[in-house]
Amino acid sequence: MDLCWRSFFQNVKRDGFGNIQSCTMHDLMHDLATLVAGKEISIMNSKEKSVDERVHHVKLDFRLDSSDIIPVVLSIPKKLRSFILPHQEFYDHDAIRIFSNFKQLRVCGMQDCRMTEVSSSIESLKHLRYLDVSKNSEIKALSNSITNLQNLQVLNVSGCQYLKELPEDIKNLRNLRHLYCHNCYSLTRMPRGLGQLTLLQTLTWFVVAKDSSISKNVGGLDELNSLFNLNGSLQIRNLGFVKNGKVNPNLEKLLLQSLVLASSRYGDARGDVNGDSEEMALQNLRPNSNLKESNFVSCGEVTIVHFNFDSVVNEISNLLKALPPVVISHVVREANAVADSLAKEGLARNSDLVATL
Repeated sequence: MDLCWRSFFQNVKRDGFGNIQSCTMHDLMHDLATLVAGKEISIMNSKEKSVDERVHHVKLDFRLDSSDIIPVVLSIPKKLRSFILPHQEFYDHDAIRIFSNFKQLRVCGMQDCRMTEVSSSIESLKHLRYLDVSKNSEIKALSNSITNLQNLQVLNVSGCQYLKELPEDIKNLRNLRHLYCHNCYSLTRMPRGLGQLTLLQTLTWFVVAKDSSISKNVGGLDELNSLFNLNGSLQIRNLGFVKNGKVNPNLEKLLLQSLVLASSRYGDARGDVNGDSEEMALQNLRPNSNLKESNFVSCGEVTIVHFNFDSVVNEISNLLKALPPVVISHVVREANAVADSLAKEGLARNSDLVATL
């Protein structure tokens, strides 16, 4: 934030909660950073055949085919720290193995590269802190070897639509801060031990398993109890699979700004969902009162969510007792105006609320 005020960064874009999503670097700061970095940073275009041996950070700014990738990689110094290879059209079932020789690699970005797997060769990148394999929709599984990356802080698998499960021993990634797994629509469960990642700040999706008793490696909602640093947005999916509506997580302690509770996605899966359990689980969850947004999404049948309206009325009554009569009169007029407006839209006017006011 201070850097924005001082014009280091500009064109700031924020989400609905005021958090910074993206920004650009001021031209003068860019020139200064480029000058200071010297030969350590390179953005390769299609005309470049080699990279200076002093380069530590490389981004490819052109598309490769399968015959190009190996010569290009061989031209890059082995002391590489960062490699960004976005949006490629070549097909390689495991492009990660090509970069396994870069033992000092800290950042690896391979978004939308048509990969189908992340193999065990990933474990050779001992210093890796950031791994982005998002939007590789053909990836169905991540090798459990990825859990040997003790320095990994960011794992992004969002948009891997056919990914069915996360690594079984994910609890070993003790330094993981951010796990992006949204839009992984084939994800069926979360691994047991997720709650041991106490440094985790971002978890975009938590998928409730259909039957957590089938495997001892399935993590339940109680995994969230230990994630005290979790903030931002969380979506809990397949809420109807919670047995008897019993939920253990104490969401009041989490620093979440947005919570989305989602029912089962597919219409044929709705037959396996207990509607009563789903509603009970919804009511038993106690999110933090500081939430800026909360939603319940039901795909398939229409689900009616019942809120404890009496408690809302009581809170309003207690508030009004502390207000002067003039203010109360103004509130009554405003409430009546709102109720009339809602009635025109086909919504029933709530006599209990008006009477309380």
